[in-house]
Amino acid sequence: MIGDAYFQLRAQVGTGLFSLLRLAAESGAKEETEAALRGMQSRLRETFTFAALGSAGAGKSTMLNALFGREFCGAAVEPATTGHVAVFQHGDEAHDRTISGDVIECDRPHIFLRDFTVIEAPGSVAAGTLAPLLARADLVFYVLSATRSTSEIWDSLPRLGRDLLKRLVFVVWQCDRVSAEEGAASVKRLRQAMLRNLAQACPIFTGSQIDSAGRDKLERWIESEVILSEARRVRLREINEVARETMREIVAKPRAERLALDREIEEVRQRRGELDDCQEQSHRHVAGALWTLAQSFDGLRRGGEYLLRTQLRLVDLFWKRAAPPREFAQEIEAQVHASFTLQLHDQLIAIEGELQDSAAEQLRGRDRARGKTGPSKMPEFPRAALEETLAALDIPLDAAGVVDEAFTAAVRLLQLPALAAAGALAVAAGAALAGRPSAILAGLAGGACIFAALLAYLLRRNVIAGFGRHFTANRGTLLAALEPALRSAAERFYAGFAPALEDRAGELDAERRHGEPLLAQLRQIEETFARLETDLRTGLARGQPSGEP
Repeated sequence: MIGDAYFQLRAQVGTGLFSLLRLAAESGAKEETEAALRGMQSRLRETFTFAALGSAGAGKSTMLNALFGREFCGAAVEPATTGHVAVFQHGDEAHDRTISGDVIECDRPHIFLRDFTVIEAPGSVAAGTLAPLLARADLVFYVLSATRSTSEIWDSLPRLGRDLLKRLVFVVWQCDRVSAEEGAASVKRLRQAMLRNLAQACPIFTGSQIDSAGRDKLERWIESEVILSEARRVRLREINEVARETMREIVAKPRAERLALDREIEEVRQRRGELDDCQEQSHRHVAGALWTLAQSFDGLRRGGEYLLRTQLRLVDLFWKRAAPPREFAQEIEAQVHASFTLQLHDQLIAIEGELQDSAAEQLRGRDRARGKTGPSKMPEFPRAALEETLAALDIPLDAAGVVDEAFTAAVRLLQLPALAAAGALAVAAGAALAGRPSAILAGLAGGACIFAALLAYLLRRNVIAGFGRHFTANRGTLLAALEPALRSAAERFYAGFAPALEDRAGELDAERRHGEPLLAQLRQIEETFARLETDLRTGLARGQPSGEP
């Protein structure tokens, strides 16, 4: 079919313009933008007008039927148009109507007539009737029979005007009725007569109903010089330029919105990562605080052991005093509780400060993403409630009871060795006073005293070590109770951020999915007009530029 490449391209452009117009309406584009798009649609729908002139019997109808591949005109098909100017155009049903004395409009349900208006006129029609019809013709065929003389046409053609002669093509038809030599001679005589009578050279083609090669050459020339003429390409270029400019205006807003949306999605993603880092950092802060408390606890233990060593003498173990080291241990326990409570309070303040610094950065990031200014509500860290909870979890040291019990056990254990040593010393002393000193008795007495002293030393160390072991066991129990409470408080502090981030991430993802079809359609339209620009740049011309046979 003539012009298939052009019509396919035009259909793509038409689809792109339709989509662009719809997007312009949806995006609230300016009224002048929509008006420009509608104007381009109207220009794009402009049809081609071909006219065929010639005397009766020259073969106009068969030439047109062969050219378009449809039996739509001719005396056998349309007897009502015989001797009149027939204007063939598209209609849902076949219908003829006379619009003037010599002009009949013929509606035909052939699809190609949506793009072509075809005029068939006998040579006998007056120039005044033909002039307004031919003024809009893109191409005028003057059909001549290869078996007839051309002398009768030279009087009527000049009266049609010089402008129409620029769109005139001669077709020597019915060449199958003469020999090749006669056909070539007929074309030669036509060219000479044309130059002599019109003073210009018009393209000349030969053919017949059965000569497909001649028709193909004519079709290629029509596509190259008419369908895809420079004027048509310029029109498409103008449509393309206006459409691309309009498209840049239309896509600017949704693409700017997509860029802003992508930036916010990325910021939310970063803040989610930062929140994870902050939560991990809070766990490290808790671990650091517990380590600090553990070191402080150990320092208190070492201080208590030192003081206990200075207060508890070996001789104190040989009898149970009325006031054993119980009061001393109670004083140590009171000091430990006071010191540990103060340090725990300081560590909670430090953890709260670090959490609030992290939260402040999260709030600033959230406010930047939402374009908010001014103070934001800071999450609360339940420090007071946490201190009360930890106080309820406090493990009593009971250092006084441990020291008293160990001291009492040591005294009881030393009673027998101490009595034995005292008895041995008494026996040895009595023997010496009686004038009968005994080395054996003296040795036994000395050994008993040394054994009692060594045992007292070991029992004193055991009392001090028991104090330390009890202190350490209580430290582990207390820190084990503190850790989950501190970690839980830190996690609850951040609990308000994660759901908000997840909700915002879900909203942004939904917005992105909602806008994706629009952007995909915009990309498709851009590709359509990019292909159009490429096709226009390459010319889209098929066939030979020359009209000479």
